[in-house]
Amino acid sequence: MTAEVLSVLNVEAGYRKGLAVLRGVSLHVREGQVAALLGSNGAGKTTLLRTVMGLIPDQPEKGEVVFRGVRLNGKDPDAVTRLGVVLVPEGRGLFPELTVEENLQLAGYARRYTGREYEAVLDRFPVLRERRWQQAGTLSGGEQQMLALARALLLRPSLLLLDEPSLGLAPRVVAQIFDILKSLNREGLSILRVEQNARMALTVAHYGYVLEAGRLVLEGPAERLRDDPNVQELYLGVQREPSPKGFRRWRPKRRWA
Repeated sequence: MTAEVLSVLNVEAGYRKGLAVLRGVSLHVREGQVAALLGSNGAGKTTLLRTVMGLIPDQPEKGEVVFRGVRLNGKDPDAVTRLGVVLVPEGRGLFPELTVEENLQLAGYARRYTGREYEAVLDRFPVLRERRWQQAGTLSGGEQQMLALARALLLRPSLLLLDEPSLGLAPRVVAQIFDILKSLNREGLSILRVEQNARMALTVAHYGYVLEAGRLVLEGPAERLRDDPNVQELYLGVQREPSPKGFRRWRPKRRWA
C-alpha cells in the first residue's frame, strides 16, 4: 500500500471557538492518489481545506492534520505552502486588475521558480501564453481557472487541494480542466478535490468521501461510491423507489476496503 501524503485525524474545526463545523473528521490522501470530497453546500468541505492550509486561526480545536509526517496544526498558510501543500480556492483567488503575467509572478513571492518551470507551465496552458498581457478579470471562467492552476503549479506542489474547480464552467471547459488534472496525476501529483460535479469527480478519482453536516458518512473506492444507490440519488441525480417507511437517507458510516 502506498504511503499517506495527507492524514486528517479526528478533526474538529470551525470559525468560532466551541462552534464546530467539522466533527471528528478523518480522511487520508495517498501518494499519487486523487481523492474526491463530496457533500452538499454547507457540509464543511471548504472548511476542511481551509483547516488543512492553516487559513482559520487556532484550528483545528481537536485532532491533527499531518502532511508527510509533519504536523500542520498551528502552522500559517505560507509554511504549509512551502512544505508542498497548495490550495486553489473556490473563486480562484486571482487579482483581476493584474495581467496574467503579473498573477503568475506572484507565485514567486512564496517560492522562487526557474524560467524553465515558467515555460513548462505556459506550455501546459497555451491560452495563457497568448493572453499574458491581458487583465485576469477579462478572461473567461475557464481561462481564469487555468490561470489559478498555473499559478499553483509554479509553487511546485506535491499535494494539490482544489475547491470546486468546475463550478460555473461550461461542460466543454470542465472536460478540459479534468483532462489537465488527470495528466498532472499521471505525472505523480496527489490531489484532494472538493466537487459539486460528483459524477465526473468520481469518474477520475481513486477514492471518495461523502461529508454531511460536518461528519463523514460514507467513504470507499470511487467506483463503488458511483454504484451506491444513496450516492446516486443524492449526488448523481438517479431516482430510486423510497423504502416502505419513506426513508431515503442512510445513517451509519460505512467504509469499503
